[in-house]
This record gives sequence, structure tokens and C-alpha cells, in this order.
Amino acid sequence: MRRIGLILLCLACLAFAGCDSPARPGHDAGPDVPDQVDVVDVVDVVDVTDTVDATSFPDVFPAPSCEEDPTQTLVASGSSMNIAAYYPFIFISQFNSSQRRSTVYSLHVETREFREIFTIEPETLTKMVFRPEDNSLWITGIEPWNYQDPTDRDPPRIFRWDLSTETLEDLTPQLPNLRSPACEDNMANLTLQMIDMDRNRLLLHCDFPLDSEVRGELYFYDLTTSEKVFLGRHTERYYARGLLTLELNSTRFFMTPCEEWTDGRSKSCYWRIDGPTPYLLFQSTDDISKGSATMQASADDLVYQSILSFETIIQTAFDLAGLEREILPAFPVFPQGLMSAGRFFPRLLSWMEGYDPSTGGSWIQAGVVGHVFLTDRDTMVHRQVTCQDGFGMYGGILFLPGDTTGRWAILASKMGESVLIHLKDLQEAGIMSEDGHLLPPPEK
Repeated sequence: MRRIGLILLCLACLAFAGCDSPARPGHDAGPDVPDQVDVVDVVDVVDVTDTVDATSFPDVFPAPSCEEDPTQTLVASGSSMNIAAYYPFIFISQFNSSQRRSTVYSLHVETREFREIFTIEPETLTKMVFRPEDNSLWITGIEPWNYQDPTDRDPPRIFRWDLSTETLEDLTPQLPNLRSPACEDNMANLTLQMIDMDRNRLLLHCDFPLDSEVRGELYFYDLTTSEKVFLGRHTERYYARGLLTLELNSTRFFMTPCEEWTDGRSKSCYWRIDGPTPYLLFQSTDDISKGSATMQASADDLVYQSILSFETIIQTAFDLAGLEREILPAFPVFPQGLMSAGRFFPRLLSWMEGYDPSTGGSWIQAGVVGHVFLTDRDTMVHRQVTCQDGFGMYGGILFLPGDTTGRWAILASKMGESVLIHLKDLQEAGIMSEDGHLLPPPEK
């Protein structure tokens, strides 16, 4: 068990839920991971002949742990890391602060071929977005802060890596005025969120520190005119949550933190973005009720959330298309970080077993978290996904984008300041069937 200590939107910050309660690990998390890890050394082909019994649904909670799991492989770790993925590749970037260089690697999940594909100087990469329509990887990067002279910072750049020709193009000369006026004045970070070529635009997020806060702005950027259409501006009072995610499951809605905080309650704002003019549709928390943190909408336009109802915590799914809330069947324990696990599997939900949920503070959140689970919404079958200790605190699980079989999934865990990225073979683990369904636990 881990007591939650840091915001954990991880999977190289893959939008996994966390919180801000005091840190106190339930047991030793294992050895510390260095800030810079040679990711080539941690990628190995593993023997998956024997599956792990502990990955079936446990009879009792807390869920059992195991010393080894041959179906789960650590592929990268570090404190200055970012990832993107689309079957059959995982793309991993790592920034070397002494050399002021970002190196991007690719891992083929089937063959386990791991290689360096390009480097960028002097930027640290803020986001990588894969575009399957033309087999390209888009990257935003910016020079690290010069803390001795904060005014000494070059503007951000956007690059495009073509996987077919293996060429890197700097698109920045074609894209003037990428940052909003406020972000330009404050030399802000820039993060690419979405590529929308149907409407000739990019969705960009910029953020910058101001006093003890982090200010952020989210907007569409027209690729022809450089015109900006703002979705929202927000302030993070305690930490920079950011808007990083591995894959946008819904193409119609996008979530951003709201500006307003009411009585200590933070909100997520959901914007309708599939038309020429985006508009605010839904806020995850009102002035009275309290709920858990929410993620980006699922492919079937649902927002999953635990809410407090008559002093009881219940799990719900809010339909952004129909503006109706559904109450879900009870979970065996509090499901921390409840969310859809992938675009091709909108009815499969990712969560961590949670204990001692608190309704104080900004969100409903667990005081202690354990292993990661998948749940089939239609059958309410629950399957334990992780069992191995020694990797710090796990986040959720996301299916590898582009993999329609559900075989491959990406997990993240956080140990100290380092994020660890794991690859899980769900079919070898006996969790997913070859035709992409969550299997019931084996009979004991």
C-alpha cells in the first residue's frame, strides 16, 4: 500500500489521477531510481511462459502482491522524460541537462527493438503527439528556464518526425506567434494537445509561474492565420497539473482545469470542440457537491467520477452528449483514479484500489492506494493488473493506442522524483482474450 503524496498524472504524466495529501509510504518502495537512466538497459525480452496467479481477482482486499511478474517489463525511468505511443511503437524522450539535449527513442513492443531515432538541442520536450493519418510524430519543445536570468529564454518550437522517411522538420518558421500574449510576455512553456487537420488547427496549452501560482491558457491555433480561439484560462494554486495525456479518447470534448475555485473545490471544465467555435458544456463540480478528480472523456463521451451523495461515496458516469448522470454498480473498494482505459475499449475502466477515502480538501481521494485494476462496465468483472512491489506508487493503466486487440498496455509508477514506465502483456497474463475482451478470473 502507498499513502498518496504527490499529484500523479503520470505515465510520463499520462493523465493518471493522484492528489495532494501527506506522503507516508505503507512499506519500502525499493531502491531509489537515478534521475537519468539509460533506457536501453532496462528493455529486455522476458520469458512469459508462466503467468502470475496474483493477477486474477483476489478473494480479499487489499489485493495480494508478488515478487515477480514475467508479463510486466520496465521499459524506461527518469525525472526528465516524456512518452507517446501508437502500435507497435512507444516513443520515449529523455532530457540530458548537462548536455542540454533531448534524445527520442523508439521501442517496438513486438520485437523489443529499441533504438535512438533523433536528438533536439537545446530544448526539453514538453509533449509528443502521434498522428497516425500520416505516420508522424509532432513534438513541442522549449529551452529550459535560466533561473539566473529568467528573461533569457528562446521561444518554443514545434517539430515533426516522419516515420516513413525518418526525417525531422522544424515547423516553427511556418507557425508565428504560437504563444498567447500573456504567455509570450512571461516566456511560458508550450504543450501541444491535439492536431485537428480537418479544421486546420492545433490545440495548444501554455503555462508560466507567477508568484506562488501557475497560470495556464488553452486555445486553438489556426495554422493559416495564427488566430487563437481560447477555451479557458486557469490557475493552479498548489502545483502545475498540466494537461498531459497519452491519447485523447473523445474527439468531441476536451477537459481543462477551470479558473474558478469555490470553497476549496477544484473543477474540471469540459468543452465541446468538434465545431468551428468551442463552448463550455459541463463543469465537474458545482458549488455544493464534492467529487473526485476527473480525466478526459471516454470515446463514448463519458466522464467517470466518484461523488458524495447523502454522506455516501458513489461512482458515476456523466454522459456529455446526453447531459445525464448514471450511477454505477458498487465497486469492491474505493476506485481511485477511475477512468476509461483506452479509445478502442471505452467500457473497460482503469482504477487503483483505494482505502480511507477523504471528503476533505479539494477532492474526494483515497488516503492509501494499492494495485491497479481493470473493470468491464457491462459485466462488472474486476481483474487485478499489477502485483509486483518495488516500483513505488502505481498510477492507472492505458491500452496501447492503435492496438485493437487489447494485448499491450502501458503502466506508470512514481518513485521519488522519477516516473517509471512499464509495458504489460495482458493476453499472456490471462487478463485479456485474443479478441479483445476482459476475461473473468480463473476459478480457484
